[in-house]
Amino acid sequence: MSALGHVLGELFANAVGNIVGAAAAGSPPVERVARMARQWGYAVSGRSDQSLTLVVTTARGRRAVTVVLDDTLAAFATFSGFDQPSHRVPGELLPHLLTRSGKADAGGWFLAEHDNGNACFGMRYLTPTAGLDAAVLRYVVEGLTGEVDDFDARLEQARLL
Repeated sequence: MSALGHVLGELFANAVGNIVGAAAAGSPPVERVARMARQWGYAVSGRSDQSLTLVVTTARGRRAVTVVLDDTLAAFATFSGFDQPSHRVPGELLPHLLTRSGKADAGGWFLAEHDNGNACFGMRYLTPTAGLDAAVLRYVVEGLTGEVDDFDARLEQARLL
């Protein structure tokens, strides 16, 4: 088994083992995630009963990762720096992001439109809340932010960012 396969196997085993334990812990999901985030040195801001924003330092600077939780699911999202009018989105970007989604370690790409008509790109990831432990949190956050950092670097090279 490859090193990556071994790590993924351990993450899966830990997540399955934590499904029962997390429910018994009795800690609200947002508070649990905030504690785990601080273990990895992520700053926590923008907290509510069902969401929080993690501020992560990456090779490209600081990036916000929004986490929305309930008793069953945790949804993670972070955004690229791309923010331009929808009609200016190069047509080759969409197939490129579909291909990247299939190759990403964690999450998938999406395209959204702001109220002002500007387009933005982001990565998201869903996971069961009960199986979310510190190792899974780090894997998801670093997978999403690493992918978005790489995408933004390519956009800069193409002079689109």
